[in-house]
Amino acid sequence: MWNNDSNTTIQNWETGHDDTLLNWKSVENCVPVMLAHLHRYGEGLKIWGMPTRIITFLAIVEDVDVVNTRVNFKFRDETGSLKGVQWLCNEIYECPVKINSYARVYGSMRKQNYENFILVAKIQPMDHLNELCAHLMEVTFICLEAENLSIQASQNHSANNTSIKNNNPSIFAPPSNDDNDCSNLTYEQNLVMDIITRGHPEDGAERSAIKCQVPLYLAPKVDAILEFLSSEGHVYTTKTDDYFKKL
Repeated sequence: MWNNDSNTTIQNWETGHDDTLLNWKSVENCVPVMLAHLHRYGEGLKIWGMPTRIITFLAIVEDVDVVNTRVNFKFRDETGSLKGVQWLCNEIYECPVKINSYARVYGSMRKQNYENFILVAKIQPMDHLNELCAHLMEVTFICLEAENLSIQASQNHSANNTSIKNNNPSIFAPPSNDDNDCSNLTYEQNLVMDIITRGHPEDGAERSAIKCQVPLYLAPKVDAILEFLSSEGHVYTTKTDDYFKKL
């Protein structure tokens, strides 16, 4: 789950057009996640209250597009899809992974034009199906540990020891429903509300983007959830009927 081994570090990775040289020699952690976590929290990823520096995930490579000095990827797992960018150091590039096959990706989160994407440090093909199973188990373990910590913190709540859920939002905690007007919403409705809250500050979140960020099982229910939230006065439409913003 946590990679402290120097063998897993990635060295001499440049961001391309940015003059900043990122040094990966002192990597403190490498956290396994699902794409839904990256969509939901972006650069604000935390695990048990600690900021993450490098994340890793397993996903299907849906598209690879080489453009000048960078490679654009599109990834998908069972929780959603996400774009990725890798800057090239050499003019000749041979993609190590095949389209419509699983790949292991290491990188960090970035945001541009209010859209989250993964800045890819390393990408490699998945060696064995057991690797996917192990990844899901690691993410599940973190979820369970986060839940246990949240319960313990709530039981020991005091002036000097506030709830982890309130002060240290975790990428694996349920969506927050601290607002009084959202207290009666279901988990799925709160999940959609959370995505809308993190949308564009003026336009809000677009319908198709919301469907990409929720778990796959929830995507067919998004339209009904949006209609309910709108009718109950939790959200309103902005520039079109497909853009929603929290009241």
